[in-house]
Amino acid sequence: MDKKPYVLFMNESPSMLTRMISKVRISLNLRDTDKLRKLTEEKLKVKVPDGVSIEDVLIGDSCCLFSIPRGASQDECIMYLHGGGFTFGGGAYMRRNGINFADEFGVRTLSVDYRLAPENKFPAALEDALSAYEYLIERYSPSKIVIVGDSAGGGLAFSLVHKLKQIGKPLPKAIVAFSPWTDLASRGESHIINRSKDLIFSKNMDFAPEYAPPEEYENPLVSPIYGSFSGFPPMLIIVGGDEVLLSDSIDLAEKAYKEGVNVEVQVWNRMFHVFPVFGKSVPEAARAMRYVTHFIDRHMSQS
Repeated sequence: MDKKPYVLFMNESPSMLTRMISKVRISLNLRDTDKLRKLTEEKLKVKVPDGVSIEDVLIGDSCCLFSIPRGASQDECIMYLHGGGFTFGGGAYMRRNGINFADEFGVRTLSVDYRLAPENKFPAALEDALSAYEYLIERYSPSKIVIVGDSAGGGLAFSLVHKLKQIGKPLPKAIVAFSPWTDLASRGESHIINRSKDLIFSKNMDFAPEYAPPEEYENPLVSPIYGSFSGFPPMLIIVGGDEVLLSDSIDLAEKAYKEGVNVEVQVWNRMFHVFPVFGKSVPEAARAMRYVTHFIDRHMSQS
């Protein structure tokens, strides 16, 4: 891959734990949404760390969660959009990540449990994300809001900012995306060259039709890579080098960079999909999260 000024390759040797994980192949039937939802609810344990309080809040039809670290600024907020291919990932997954992010970053975090496909197709998830953001800007300055998303939630974060530009709403201070899914048409080269390497999507990644019909795949509100990024806030994207979705990060960043956006992509050697959400349990994830903390602190401190 040609060297690009906005791409940073994290090429240190993978940890022993990562090498062990890399030998595993997870076979998911991405069409079996009931099983995937049940799996995440049953297997994921949600633990609230000491010093973090939680508060459920209903925003429209979305049951969202505030996670508030002790001593956190009352003026700053992260809005978290979960992954799961728009078909699962709410509930326990959303709550666990939002709580952990709040604890890691030291910033109060609103986790958005947006409506899921296929029962609620596009634009349901976007509508819920917009409602949550509007809820926040009634209480916080947009200059003190950072949107964080993983996988489908990372793509949704970019689509939300496209929507905010369309309707003339103020934009957040920054965007952080872990392995964002930004092209539902799957045209990037990594969808081919990394298929045999990807731990999760080595067999299929065919759940786009569950969210939107093919004629909508080039709509920036569905696939944000097809939009204009002029005027977007600073963005940090972290992605694994072995991912099918690697191109979704690199290609979006290239468009944004050419349009004058302050963007950085970190490509982590041999890492897997949304690895930062593993936090302190995986060495590379812990290092990545420390970098994200610095990124958020830097941008939150700017007026």
